[in-house]
Amino acid sequence: MHKKGPQINHLSYADDLVLFNSGDKYSIKLIMKLLNKYQLASGQEVNRDKSFFLTHHKTDNLLNRRIKRWTGFTQSSFPFNYLGCPIYTGAKKICYFSDISKKILNKIAGWQGRLLSSGGKAVIIKHILQSQTLHIFASLMPPSTVIKEIEMQFANFFWGQRDGKNSYHWASWKNMCFPTKEGGLGFKSLIDICHTFSAKSEAQAALIGISWCLGQQFEALDVELDSQVVVRMINESCKPSWRIHNLIEDIKNKIAQRNIIVKHCYREGNEVADALAQYATTIQEPIIYFQESKLPAEVRGLLRMNKLHLPSFRRRPKKASFWHYDPP
Repeated sequence: MHKKGPQINHLSYADDLVLFNSGDKYSIKLIMKLLNKYQLASGQEVNRDKSFFLTHHKTDNLLNRRIKRWTGFTQSSFPFNYLGCPIYTGAKKICYFSDISKKILNKIAGWQGRLLSSGGKAVIIKHILQSQTLHIFASLMPPSTVIKEIEMQFANFFWGQRDGKNSYHWASWKNMCFPTKEGGLGFKSLIDICHTFSAKSEAQAALIGISWCLGQQFEALDVELDSQVVVRMINESCKPSWRIHNLIEDIKNKIAQRNIIVKHCYREGNEVADALAQYATTIQEPIIYFQESKLPAEVRGLLRMNKLHLPSFRRRPKKASFWHYDPP
């Protein structure tokens, strides 16, 4: 692996295997040799029709042809779908998630012409259509435009069509997502589902950190989270979702044992934690820092800025302007 890149050489899920390599001939030949030994020992074979390799978009074409000759695999490019989730580089784009909308439209098209009552449509939306989106929402959060489009498809299906046109919507989708006791139909808001999955990761990280601090016999502790939803759940300002109810209860029980304060910290002010997380991708063994002087130079500088109460800003690259003016 390259020294400046993440020290991850493989990922595996079920019977799929992802291998990371720097692209040199010796490493690729060694990988192919080990794969051949595995095939001889196990009797299984690598499916070359489904296997492919990916390189950076600026990689020289000559190297791509050599890798193709050494491995016998075809070359692919980003983005591509794996287990229904788009794998891409760079910023999120709406076109990467177009397959989700198409699958839901195909499902709806099969039921659109049937005589279904409002209750039957509600059951289909709750238990079939919305469940198709849970897998991808658990992995990543699509752009808000995609989520609104999917919810619009749900609403159009529920209210039906007349003379080839969508019928009038007598209630907004937001109001239909309220519980039945509050006048809604009990649908789940897809945006709330995405926030719940992201809150679950934040709650798990908080629980691990608090448990470790209690194991070190810390008497006082300030916990800063950049998820305001999780902070409100822990401080009992709102009720937690059933998906993370047990996590929140575990955190509350541990907080009651010590003088622990949980508060919200905006992501722009959480640069120290972000820098440590990025540094963690470059090392292979876990490190625990007890002294400021032992921290990496970049992290140490950000920590000193926080102690001086200097403001932090979110930096965004300036978009190129394509406006052109020709003077008369």
